[in-house]
Amino acid sequence: MKVLMISTDKNILEEGSVVRERMVSYGTICDELYILVVGKLKVESRKSVNSHEDNKGIKIGENIFVYTANASFKLSSLYKAYSVGTSVLSKSHKLEAESWLITAQDPFETGFIAWCISKKTKSKLQLQIHTDFLSPYFSRESFLNKIRIIIAKFLLPKADGVRVVSERITSSLKANNYKLKAVPFVLPIFVDIEKIRKAIPTVDLHKKYPQFDFIFLMASRLTREKNIEMAIDAMKEVSKKYLKVGLIIVGSGSEEQKLKLKVKNHELGVSVIFEPWQSDLTSYYKTADAFLLTSKYEGFGMTLVEAIASDCPVISSDVGIVGNILIKNEDVLVCSSEDINCFVGNMGRFIEHKDVRKEFTMRAQTALGVFRGKDDYLNRMKESWEVCFG
Repeated sequence: MKVLMISTDKNILEEGSVVRERMVSYGTICDELYILVVGKLKVESRKSVNSHEDNKGIKIGENIFVYTANASFKLSSLYKAYSVGTSVLSKSHKLEAESWLITAQDPFETGFIAWCISKKTKSKLQLQIHTDFLSPYFSRESFLNKIRIIIAKFLLPKADGVRVVSERITSSLKANNYKLKAVPFVLPIFVDIEKIRKAIPTVDLHKKYPQFDFIFLMASRLTREKNIEMAIDAMKEVSKKYLKVGLIIVGSGSEEQKLKLKVKNHELGVSVIFEPWQSDLTSYYKTADAFLLTSKYEGFGMTLVEAIASDCPVISSDVGIVGNILIKNEDVLVCSSEDINCFVGNMGRFIEHKDVRKEFTMRAQTALGVFRGKDDYLNRMKESWEVCFG
């Protein structure tokens, strides 16, 4: 089996990144793996990979090659991706359509490219769904998201296989009467739980911020759907009663300046601290007192798993694996993403009751037993590809 994977994750181009290591492991479950990274690249990323104009990529494994479709504008990058993708298939040894799979990271832009390539080359098509795009919050977020829903409704019934990262997404597809060729293949994102559990912290948040007796941690992109504003509003209320409680927000994104202004306007500069995104947050999870997630929608919620694996109790909105793998108000405290009183109350409960935090952590750790080791995960990934061939 030969696989062409279409992605927008530019970290694939960075040597030593977790994402690239994952791609290398995928190379062990197929004969050949070609990865096409789509979108505008940073200068350093462009230097790290040959341009698509000469139809060359970089070899990151014995049977793994990475190509790029770099363009300043999205429509241009889509066209270039199609051009590069079809070129890769036609020039990589003998084109055997029956042995090729095109897989895309979403049923939107990359999914459309994948469908066009598969249609031209008569290859099999797999679409992956990593976000809960049928959540009402997704369509409200932007006009582009409304268009993406239309694209997904067109593409998903045409895919030979659909991989989803949680049962929540499967339920959403069923509730919205999506007619698929095959039952969605549920395969959560791989998280190396044992590695997290064994990791020794190199940073102690309480030593770094000794002014706080209790620290809440958030880690995410600073974008609208992450609903960080709710956390700041909740901290405004919490800080009135608990003067030495802090909120550390680790991340970057389009909402960063807006959120920092909100903190300033709420006069929370001493209670809420922003830190830039870091690739390894294990030390932060392990030395925070609780983890807070306020997202309006998530397909999976990897930070929930990472926090729990680090023995950090969680307060979360009802998203991702909450309600399926993590039982509401037994493994994690859960609130509606719009219920500030619930968040304030649950934050106070964790602050005041160490025994409650410990109970939630222990139960949540048990829930993580459903996650597979790396070998099992790769076998399941291979199976998700193979079902596309019938």
